[in-house]
Amino acid sequence: CKNAVQANGKMLWDYHEMVSLCAPRAFLALEPFNDPYNPDVWPTFQSIYGAIDVYKLLGHPERLGLYVHGDGHNTVSEVRQFAYSWFDRFLGKTH
Repeated sequence: CKNAVQANGKMLWDYHEMVSLCAPRAFLALEPFNDPYNPDVWPTFQSIYGAIDVYKLLGHPERLGLYVHGDGHNTVSEVRQFAYSWFDRFLGKTH
């Protein structure tokens, strides 16, 4: 959502705290670096970086994932395959 980031590059809310609430459950963020709807990925990086401390504190930093790709707002097959493999690893294979 292009309204999620203010002009100064800061998130409008404490997104890292929202992600931290998921800990120690698995959380994967898929982030394109060239999405016209969200052109500034730096706040997302900062949010994941801020949340990793909680995952580390709870002993499961491997359960917080970030996949950055260059496919814009699309989710191409390579990104989907990565996400499915990640979900299988942490949520259990169901298909």
